[in-house]
Amino acid sequence: MSLSFLTFVVNSEIIAPKRLKVKPSGLNNQAKRVDFEYKRLNDEAKRLKNQSETLNDHSKEWNLSIKDSTTRQKDSTTNLKGSKTSLKGSNLRQKGWFSTIETSNYIH
Repeated sequence: MSLSFLTFVVNSEIIAPKRLKVKPSGLNNQAKRVDFEYKRLNDEAKRLKNQSETLNDHSKEWNLSIKDSTTRQKDSTTNLKGSKTSLKGSNLRQKGWFSTIETSNYIH
């Protein structure tokens, strides 16, 4: 075990100076670029989150308006069905008019 530990120490001592060859000013510039990129991405994330919330609000409004319009359509079809029923009743009472429709269908 002591041999593997020594190999690890030797390897880390050899690798570490190679990683530190970057000049401190280069690290400072790179840190500034990373910080700028982080801020830019954070602002972009906030903008997208606000846009998403706005779209969610609009979709809720649209869903409500669609539900209202379908309710209105159902009400209007119910009214139409009721009027059709009353027309059928009047057609049965007026047999003469009802029979003329049947004969006109046979002519065509």
